[in-house]
Amino acid sequence: MTYEVLLIERVEKTWGYYEVLLKEPGYLVKKLYVKSGALMSLQRHFKRSEHWIVVSGRAIVYDEFGFKKYLKPDDSVYIGKRVWHSFFNLLSSPLIIIEIQMGSKTEEEDIERVTESCMPGDEKYDYYSELVGRGYDKISTPSMDKPS
Repeated sequence: MTYEVLLIERVEKTWGYYEVLLKEPGYLVKKLYVKSGALMSLQRHFKRSEHWIVVSGRAIVYDEFGFKKYLKPDDSVYIGKRVWHSFFNLLSSPLIIIEIQMGSKTEEEDIERVTESCMPGDEKYDYYSELVGRGYDKISTPSMDKPS
């Protein structure tokens, strides 16, 4: 038996891209394709939770306290509503994550960011990596600008 997933939408991002695989009231399923070395923005959502399952590659997931969880294929992590989170692709190969969003709003507008997504070589990469690694509760002034 063969199954075919119809792609609803593909969106290019700094860190790679995501594909929306399923969208129903109350939940959304995405496939995230993350470039080598990519660091996702430190962010949170108010109307949805997320469940990430690593399909291939390795990731470090950060929470709002700077806690790191290392994920390999078949590992997963739950991110509750209002929890600051970010992730980093550890390997030189792509990281593929299945993301399941659940909540009253599964739209991209339900997001608050402290940092931007970035790639190694970007001007703010080292600064953002340090902020994400320390955790949001240890950031004295959440700002999109690098200090002088």
